[in-house]
Amino acid sequence: MCVPKGTKMPEMREGVYQFNYLLVTYTMSGGSKENTDSYLGTHKTFDEAKRACMETARIKALARGELPAEEAQCELVSQPPPPEVKTPRAPPTLKQGKF
Repeated sequence: MCVPKGTKMPEMREGVYQFNYLLVTYTMSGGSKENTDSYLGTHKTFDEAKRACMETARIKALARGELPAEEAQCELVSQPPPPEVKTPRAPPTLKQGKF
């Protein structure tokens, strides 16, 4: 994220990310199965949240005795608002003439 020259970089605020995911797994009988669920968690970045969604989907599949066929497809549902960046005011302009 770029900020205007002369301003401070805003602090990254943690926020709640929500995903819906789809994960194709192999069952114990050798068949395939599509699993859909949602993930909700508090993270510092989108990438961290998406990795957590994918990992949670994998762990839930393994707990059911299923093997993930691929990585979960996580679709973002909601995320925290971006941090506000304060922009400096432009210096006043000097005008010539009568006021």
